[in-house]
Amino acid sequence: MKIKFYLLLMALAFSLTACYDDSEIRERVENLEDTAIVSINNQLKSISESIVSMEEVSRTLVGMIDALQGSTQANTAEINALKSLCSSLDAALSDLREYMEQELSDTKDWLEKNALTLDKFNMLVDELSNVKNTVDNMSEHIASIDDTVTRMNDYLVDLDSAINKSLDSVKDWVKQTLEGYYTSEEMDAKLKALGDRLDIISKSVQNLLSRIQSLVFVPRYNHASVYAWYSHMNSSYIGLADTVDFRIRPAALAKDLANKLSSFSMDAVLTATKSSIYRTELDVMKVSAEDDILSVVFSSSSLSKEFFRGEKGARISLVISDGNNDRSSEYIPLIAKEDAAYIPCTSLSLSQNILELQAGESASLTVTTLPSAILPEDLIWRSSDSSIATVDEHGIVSALKEGITTISVLSRDNTAKDYCTVTVLPVPEEEQ
Repeated sequence: MKIKFYLLLMALAFSLTACYDDSEIRERVENLEDTAIVSINNQLKSISESIVSMEEVSRTLVGMIDALQGSTQANTAEINALKSLCSSLDAALSDLREYMEQELSDTKDWLEKNALTLDKFNMLVDELSNVKNTVDNMSEHIASIDDTVTRMNDYLVDLDSAINKSLDSVKDWVKQTLEGYYTSEEMDAKLKALGDRLDIISKSVQNLLSRIQSLVFVPRYNHASVYAWYSHMNSSYIGLADTVDFRIRPAALAKDLANKLSSFSMDAVLTATKSSIYRTELDVMKVSAEDDILSVVFSSSSLSKEFFRGEKGARISLVISDGNNDRSSEYIPLIAKEDAAYIPCTSLSLSQNILELQAGESASLTVTTLPSAILPEDLIWRSSDSSIATVDEHGIVSALKEGITTISVLSRDNTAKDYCTVTVLPVPEEEQ
């Protein structure tokens, strides 16, 4: 009976061991190693399922062994064989875990390397796209610039043509306007002659200064002073012109001095208190002579409003200079006096600005003023060199001898003026 029982147990054990064949596990492992996993997620899932299956088999074997040991005395050799089989299975599981960990590590490295590369690639694609857009925009902009440059070149060509036409027109106008007048060479020659003339004048003034014995103020009024006329309009003070006379000794020098307008100046000293003194130069507008009296027309336009309001006093002195040496008169009191009837002159112009005469000839210059109501006595005519040509209060120019002089007309307030260059030619020999 016992033999039958043992035989039954052995048959049961063999049947159980026959039910689990390790070749199936090995086949799964081989298939697992050889099978091409489509994706990393599927591979990990397949490995995990295989491990779970193997662990279930292992637990089943361990339970069967425990059951056999607990229920019967199994054959020691068979039990050892089962234990050896379990050990082999554990080793296979360990190898499988190592394989899986290695694959996971390799996969992680691959992902880290390639994911970074892919990110860089995507970034590069974006950057290249931006660069392409920039290049496209630049191309459009350059095309626009090219078009603008082309138009600008066209404009420059048109402008250059217009400038050339304008220059030609100006040249024609200048040629027509100046036809009959001096060339640049002739003007250079005349200017040189004028420079030489100025040198002669300077030497002449030196001679006159050395000969002057006295320069004495001659009062025009009942007191020993000079009036500084002014006009008071719209809270402003306009200095006007007035005349001061001097007696020259020797008398013959008066007429010679009158021809040297540029040699005269008027020095004014203004005082408010003893400690407040300042000097200013008045403009000498005209010099003329009759017998031994030298008449000097000066403008008080440079004087301050404090003087005209009576807040400052002033004294003036006539100064004659040759550029190196001076001869001055005594200081003369200057008194402000208003001319309420004066009409300010805003502009004036002469009928001619260039005039050519022969010695002995005369010509009339007319002047146009604004406003037209300006009185003739409020205009001052003068010649820069009265030995060459003179001008009277009516604008009649008289040519005396060869040379160049400037005839000017000025408003009494010295704010409006115009000039005419007068060239006096010698009388032709056949007419002499």
